[in-house]
Amino acid sequence: MIKCKNCDHVTSDDANFCSVCGSRFEIDAKARESETAEHEGRRPVIDPNLASCSLGFGIAGFAVAFFLWHITIWHIAIFCVLAGVFSFLAIFFGIKSMKIQSSRRTDWGMIFGVVTAFLSVIFLAYHINYTAKLFNSARKYSEKLGIEIPNNLPREYYQHSNVFKMYDFQTNAYSYHLNDDDAEVFLGKIENDPRRQLLPLTSSEMQYLTEITTEEFIIYSPSGYYLCYDLKNNRYDLPSGAEEYHFILLIYDQTEKRIYVYEIWN
Repeated sequence: MIKCKNCDHVTSDDANFCSVCGSRFEIDAKARESETAEHEGRRPVIDPNLASCSLGFGIAGFAVAFFLWHITIWHIAIFCVLAGVFSFLAIFFGIKSMKIQSSRRTDWGMIFGVVTAFLSVIFLAYHINYTAKLFNSARKYSEKLGIEIPNNLPREYYQHSNVFKMYDFQTNAYSYHLNDDDAEVFLGKIENDPRRQLLPLTSSEMQYLTEITTEEFIIYSPSGYYLCYDLKNNRYDLPSGAEEYHFILLIYDQTEKRIYVYEIWN
């Protein structure tokens, strides 16, 4: 609220003229905010830059934290740290601002800063747990298939738990990109493994996989090798025609130097 210097009538902040005597209010934005703060019993704004920094870093950190849902595993740790830095700066400038003045920008900056800090911790903890799960899965599939999968983080990971009953199957799917050295080592192992079979898959195998999953869910590489372990029957072969199934399918694309691992069950 603003007090008229001519008649002492109090009117709204956005008024340019006094509604009683008609005097023009000549007050800049900083003075207007200070006048409003004084009327509301708050400390007037002395350094608006501190409040602006707090709010700016708070919004920036919150925006970064929001997009953590949409980025890949390779970048989530970097973005968590970046969001944490923004939240720290928002809180730092917010505390400095609160010590000398009262400002709604400071209040909102502190809110965004605290929320961003909370989200950063949650996402970082999730990232650590997620990474550990991926490494554990790689060890699990190496043991089940009897062939060592390179101890790398997958480039892509897909988990379908069928919560909404959209499909009749559940799956974990991984995709590993190998460098030249890892590709050469893995190729030597799978070439000499008597259980492996040559790609491409036969038409009947592809038809079976398409029927139990969805079309184009599995990437059928034109050249390379594949290895399948039927967990239901404890044998190295692709199941067919079973009402209940649970198997692990490894496909090695020799041209692209990529490993695809699918665990599929119903």
